[in-house]
Amino acid sequence: MRIVRCVAFAVIAVGEFVLVLGPWFLAALRWFTGKDADWWGAAGQWAGALGSVAAVVAALWIAKKGARDAAQIAEQGAREAAAREQRRQRAAAMLVHGEYPSSEARDLVSIVNDSQFPVVNVQVVAVKGGDLAPLVPPSGSWPIHAVLMPGEQVGTRPMFGKASDGNFYGLVISPQYSIVIEFTDIEGYRWRREGEGLPEHLA
Repeated sequence: MRIVRCVAFAVIAVGEFVLVLGPWFLAALRWFTGKDADWWGAAGQWAGALGSVAAVVAALWIAKKGARDAAQIAEQGAREAAAREQRRQRAAAMLVHGEYPSSEARDLVSIVNDSQFPVVNVQVVAVKGGDLAPLVPPSGSWPIHAVLMPGEQVGTRPMFGKASDGNFYGLVISPQYSIVIEFTDIEGYRWRREGEGLPEHLA
């Protein structure tokens, strides 16, 4: 396509040269080539026609390239907008976290919503760490909380399970725990967050 563009511009230039400056060189060309004025007039018309065709080709190429560039710019803009939206959503999700011991009560595994919006279907899905004194839910599974309003927290009193060696240590040791939670924001996005790490967008 670059070759077509160059040829088109070259033909346009030649055609314009013949049409504009042709009369000045007509006498000289007639003497040099032996061709009469009618022949050179016809040649100028052919050159003008070729120039017009070349101009159309060049215009079509420029229009096609402009449309392609516009599509690429629009696609890039859409990707940047999606990235900004994802950063905004993650920033809001960063304000929801699990903790143990809870700031409200030391014997609670809690989920805290420090954001400005409610979150729904909130649940502790795992408590990591503490192999010698694992925390387990009191009823076989951690409860699901339908709604957690802004500025609120909800907690569950866990039980100590047996260590990986089969023994029960309970409060004899004080390990560090990482609370894994899942919740859905008001826009319907599902998130998972482990401890103080970045929220992971699930769906």
